[in-house]
Amino acid sequence: MKRAFVLTLLLLVFAIGSQAQLRNPRSYGGKSRSSNKMWQYRRWELMVGAGTAQLYGDIGGYTQGESALGLKDFSFSNLRFSLNGGMRYWLNPSFAIRGNLAIAGLHASDSKGSNEVRGLYASTFLFEPSVLGEYDILKAKYESMYLFRRGNKKLFSSLLNTINIYGFAGVGGAIFTVDHNIDPNLKSADGGFAAVFPVGIGVRMAYNSRVSFGIEYSNRFTLSDYIDGYTSDYSNHNDMYRFFNFTWCYKLRTGSKGGPSLHGSGSGS
Repeated sequence: MKRAFVLTLLLLVFAIGSQAQLRNPRSYGGKSRSSNKMWQYRRWELMVGAGTAQLYGDIGGYTQGESALGLKDFSFSNLRFSLNGGMRYWLNPSFAIRGNLAIAGLHASDSKGSNEVRGLYASTFLFEPSVLGEYDILKAKYESMYLFRRGNKKLFSSLLNTINIYGFAGVGGAIFTVDHNIDPNLKSADGGFAAVFPVGIGVRMAYNSRVSFGIEYSNRFTLSDYIDGYTSDYSNHNDMYRFFNFTWCYKLRTGSKGGPSLHGSGSGS
């Protein structure tokens, strides 16, 4: 959990730094402020994603010291799905707030690891709303359609200029239900609610001035030890789950009142 809070703090520091850049007219290669206002015409951005989810709890896995720094705890047989969608709002060219909704299936089993004889398994379904702060560590230089015109000889040499690398962190909650074979006499639960702290990194590449594709990798740190429906006297950490998603993003015009516009009429191009 300490890592989650440290990374959240770093994200806020980056945000303050980016605000300071906006006050400096020499920022962004010495360009004038007026030339940097195009982002304001598309402050809103839709995002959807799909990928995998992996649970790290008290069922399955290896005893500390036998897990090769946790790498052996990863199991393809325990991979399940994750789906998410959300809306970004850009506060400045490099920092955005995102409202995010995710659903995921999670699975854990003792079939491999240090407790095969115990034979426990659990399947979890969860719904997770969250609010995230995103900071562009590397900002794409170009998001214009001209890069993608047919016959453009600079297409491949310009691809790097369409890439954004960003970090994100935030807070949310997970509502979850668990199907398991755990003895009722043990410390178990069939579901519940847990505070969640997402922390991750993403890469997206502009396809044109509105559409981009990317990938996101994130850890979801929780304040519950029952995401897999089970805890034991030997448990030293709360449960954690991990998402790896492919993403699609679409920029919306900023409406005359500042909200997102779904029509062609909006401020800017």
